[in-house]
Amino acid sequence: MKTVTAKEPLVKKHDWSVIGLILTFALFGLVSFAGQRILSTMILQSKMDMSTYQNTLYSFNLIVGIISTAVLAVCFIFAALGTSGGRRAAFFIGLISALAPVFGAVSTTLLFKVLRLPSMGAGSVIAAAVSAILIILPAFIMFLIFACSKKLEKGSRLLTLLIAILALIVAFFPVTIAVLALVVMPGNPAMAPLMQLSAYMIHVRPMMIALGLAVIYFMNRKNRTNP
Repeated sequence: MKTVTAKEPLVKKHDWSVIGLILTFALFGLVSFAGQRILSTMILQSKMDMSTYQNTLYSFNLIVGIISTAVLAVCFIFAALGTSGGRRAAFFIGLISALAPVFGAVSTTLLFKVLRLPSMGAGSVIAAAVSAILIILPAFIMFLIFACSKKLEKGSRLLTLLIAILALIVAFFPVTIAVLALVVMPGNPAMAPLMQLSAYMIHVRPMMIALGLAVIYFMNRKNRTNP
């Protein structure tokens, strides 16, 4: 006779930690986008010069990155402690992606000035690629583990897997466009609209992670058994 696996919630305790992950990833994407848009508008209106813009943007990204990384790290740790088995391992793997917000702010400086890695004339592209890998790969592996957990609802696992695949595509779209525009087809006017789109897609990455976590969490809340 076929054994039916008892369904469980994503976490058995510390539910606030998963809510915190969802909100922090979503807000990180939204706040980063809003800040960049405001500063870009100011430079277009000649309210600041390029040097001031770059310094202000760096400081803004660094502050948002430090706060986001700290909150995400705490939430990932408590989420892992609030569950067991493969789901605990998944959250600990996801913890690596908590480094992405602060790394994204200092990636160019860290890679090419501190570590002195060769930029090969494409430092910004390399930094963007490393940032994309750091935020999306651990999250993608985390979602894959969730998708393989038979203790979670099948519908939630399939939907989370779909979101994980879409998040992977969204994450590397800006990097692919940057490589095409700066290395393969430099100066091609047809790449301008895609470059503009890729600038927005960067901020979608954390929101896709938030969406995946929201789906897997809320679709399995009904599995909680009250003592």
